[in-house]
Amino acid sequence: MKKLLLIAASLMSFTAGAQTWNALSTGMDKGVNCVLEWNGSLYAGGYFTTAGGGAASGVAKWNGSSWTPLGTGLTGGGNFNNVAAMAVYNNELYVGGIFTMAGGNSANYVAKWNGSTWSAVGTGTDNWVYAMQVFNGELYVGGSFNAAGGNNAAKVAKWNGSTWAPVFAGFTGEVRCFAIHNNELYAGGTFNNVSKLTSSGWSIVANFNNYISAIASDATNNVLYVGGGFTGRTYMYKNSTWSLMGTGITGSSTVWGMAMHNNKLYVAGGFTAAGGVTASNIASWDGSVWAAVGTGCNGQTQALLSYSGNLYVGGMFTTSGGVTTNNIAIWGTPTLSVDDHGNIADALNVYPNPFSESATISAGNSDFDHAEFSLYDVNGREVRKESDITGSFYRLEREGLNAGIYFYQFKYGDKASTSGRVIVQ
Repeated sequence: MKKLLLIAASLMSFTAGAQTWNALSTGMDKGVNCVLEWNGSLYAGGYFTTAGGGAASGVAKWNGSSWTPLGTGLTGGGNFNNVAAMAVYNNELYVGGIFTMAGGNSANYVAKWNGSTWSAVGTGTDNWVYAMQVFNGELYVGGSFNAAGGNNAAKVAKWNGSTWAPVFAGFTGEVRCFAIHNNELYAGGTFNNVSKLTSSGWSIVANFNNYISAIASDATNNVLYVGGGFTGRTYMYKNSTWSLMGTGITGSSTVWGMAMHNNKLYVAGGFTAAGGVTASNIASWDGSVWAAVGTGCNGQTQALLSYSGNLYVGGMFTTSGGVTTNNIAIWGTPTLSVDDHGNIADALNVYPNPFSESATISAGNSDFDHAEFSLYDVNGREVRKESDITGSFYRLEREGLNAGIYFYQFKYGDKASTSGRVIVQ
């Protein structure tokens, strides 16, 4: 019987088992600012002009095996041309940053992609965009602008699908980040505080001695995390109290990004230590203790996304864990497959896919060898688990799963694993 041993699918992978750093093809030629999942594919935005060796101006799509451009991308921003923020709104991909053209057409700092074509978002804003967040059926945009859609809007505005509007009096400094916590919208920026949107305006939640560049919500434990350039770099709000996270982050730079992944907070930035632990530009926090993420990245990290059981990391680096990654990498379980002789094994087949009642996941000409099965939703949450799977196929029953995209993973003890996508109708 040929065993199915798995080392890494559609990626360049380097260590079987456990967690490891992996590259996505040859990466990008310049920095990555943001990463996002849409319709089962990964999208990256940044300063880059190539992705996977091919032309891609500011934004690109990863389909699991290769990078592709989105038309002619975003241009017109000169030396600072980049995509700084992305969001999915009304089933279209919205991007914001420093550009004045999208797909060759005029688009001032904000644009949208419907899967095949770029469009302007009204008349856009009059200056740079750094942050985007969908909240209560509208798209909120933050940056350094003073107008949106031709109307006054101090650093923050909202788009309802057809019209721009200001959000109360806005802010005196740049809006760098948004987050939703307990169904409320929070914002941070160079105005040196965290503010919450209320029915009467923006209300200051906490003041800091420098800018806020990242906010994240741990909904499970009801914790709000904040990162930036202030003393200690990271604070958390729990049980109605603000506190420094351990001894905080140290190093010459700042915290640029935060995201929850596998019940831990991951922090991106430019630093050398977290809580006294050596950590090269990325670290994790389990609620009480800091830890390194392997040997980290050799340059600043900025973007984090928990997706399909793995953590995607973007920034300005060339290696991660000693592996050449070029500005975008994966921290997680490798996903290509090889057999006992080191040959690539047959890919798993899923049919039907999409499915409404059940789907069969076939190992092809191989067999599952006492595998452990896990199913994750698009937010990386494990929604199903089963152990000791044998035979040539596995039957996945719907059994209460909501319609949507899910990601499966088969693990083989202390060996590596393989994963894939299924869609429930």
